[in-house]
Amino acid sequence: MIALARAGLSTGLFLLAVAGLLLLAIPPDRPEFVPTVLSLCIGLLLTGTAVVAMLLGRRAERRDR
Repeated sequence: MIALARAGLSTGLFLLAVAGLLLLAIPPDRPEFVPTVLSLCIGLLLTGTAVVAMLLGRRAERRDR
């Protein structure tokens, strides 16, 4: 489960980085702005979910010891 969370974390961070850089380059009146903001939101959600999953997985591993 932790490996899957790490993959989600890296994917989420990639989305955050790319969308963040694109938001700096795209003016808000362009049609590409909305999908870029949605990509940023998805990256935030994916990163947050992966962090929570990693924390819960580590807590479960410690409890099993």
